[in-house]
Amino acid sequence: MLKSKSIYAAFICLLLAFSINVFSQKESVENVQNEEVKQSRKETDNKEERCKLKDYDCYLKSYNAQIKENPENPELYYNRGKIYWLRGNYKKSISDFSKAIELKSDYQNALFMRGLAYEYDSQYKLSVNDYTEIIKLNPTDSTAFVNRGISYQNINDETKSKQDFDKAIEILDQEIPLYSYDSQRYAFRASAFRSLGEIDKSIADFYQAIQLNPTYFENYFQRGILYLNQSNYSLALEDFNKSIELESQFAAAYKKRAILFVKIGELNKARDDLNKFEELSKK
Repeated sequence: MLKSKSIYAAFICLLLAFSINVFSQKESVENVQNEEVKQSRKETDNKEERCKLKDYDCYLKSYNAQIKENPENPELYYNRGKIYWLRGNYKKSISDFSKAIELKSDYQNALFMRGLAYEYDSQYKLSVNDYTEIIKLNPTDSTAFVNRGISYQNINDETKSKQDFDKAIEILDQEIPLYSYDSQRYAFRASAFRSLGEIDKSIADFYQAIQLNPTYFENYFQRGILYLNQSNYSLALEDFNKSIELESQFAAAYKKRAILFVKIGELNKARDDLNKFEELSKK
C-alpha cells in the first residue's frame, strides 16, 4: 500500500510538471481540416501533392515545401503554426505565428493564435499583450476579451479579469440573438461564465454550442475541463473521449485526460495519455 501511494504521488508530480492551464477558446477553426486540404494542394517537385483529411504529417511536408518556395507568405507560416499548436508544440507554433505577424503586422488571426499558444505555454503576460493588440484593432472582439480575462486570471489580476469577462458577455449578449446559428459565440460566452463561476450558465451555453455543431472537438474539451473542475469525472471523461475521437491529434486533450485518470487512480491510462501528448508535441 505504501509503495502504491508513493507511485501515485510521484505520478501526480510528473503530471503537474507537464500540466498546462487550458481554460481558453480559440478562433473558430471548425473547418480547419478543409482549409488545410485546400492550402496543401500545391505543386511541389513538379507534381501536385494532395493530403488526405487530417494527414498532418502531409500538411507539414507541404507547408515546408511551400515556405521554401515562398518565404514571404504569412498565411503559410500561420497555417503551419496551427498544426504545431494542435499537436502541442507551442514553441514552434509561436515561432511560426511570430513570423506571420512580422510579415503582416495587423494579422489578427495570427496575433490571436500566438496569444493562445503563449497561454497554453503558461506565458500569460505575453498572451495578454497579444490579446490587447487585437482589442486595439477590434474593440468588439469578444474572444480576445475572454482569453485576455483568462490570462489575467492566471496571473492573479482578478479585477482586470472580471472586467474582461463582463465586457465579453456584454458583447456576446448583443451578438448571439443576431447570430444564433453560430456555435462558437455560445462557446466563448460559456468560457466567460465558467471563469466567473457561473457554472449553470456555462453548461447551458456549451450544451447549445455542441447542439449547433456536434463535430467540433474543442467544445467537448472545454466542457470536459468544466466537469473536471467540478470533480464530475464521468462526464469529464465522456467529453475528453469525444474530443479525442473527433480530433485524435489534439494534444491538450490527452494531457487533461491524463490528469483525470490520475485523479481516479487509473495510472497506466494516465501514463499512456501523457506519452501520447509528448509524442505529438515532438512532431
